[in-house]
Amino acid sequence: LNGDRAAAETVVRGDAVLNGMRDDVHAAIPQLLVRLQPVAGDLRLVLCAMRIAGDLERMGDLAVHIAEVALMRHPVTVVPEPAVDVMTAMADAAARIADKTSVVLSTRDQLDAMQLGLDDDEVDAAQARL
Repeated sequence: LNGDRAAAETVVRGDAVLNGMRDDVHAAIPQLLVRLQPVAGDLRLVLCAMRIAGDLERMGDLAVHIAEVALMRHPVTVVPEPAVDVMTAMADAAARIADKTSVVLSTRDQLDAMQLGLDDDEVDAAQARL
């Protein structure tokens, strides 16, 4: 949104770290399953961690793509002026989803978990407006 070259470069450099973190999670899961033999809720949590790791890595890949486009277009910003408000709303909602997801994972708060769907609806609505 603002053509921040340093931020875009940081995102591109961070991709390898995120990929490594995903690989670490995926490598730990078979060991957890064998050693601890989780059942029910614990097994669901392990499987959820595996999916989340993949989703976060994919989000990182998308962020790298955006950053690379921003670097190619620098110093011109990538988002055209008429789309700035919608993209800002979408980015704000996505940040809320990421923050709330972290809270839900640590607290297992069901109300916050249900509200994630509302935040996702906001992203979908912004995408439709775009």
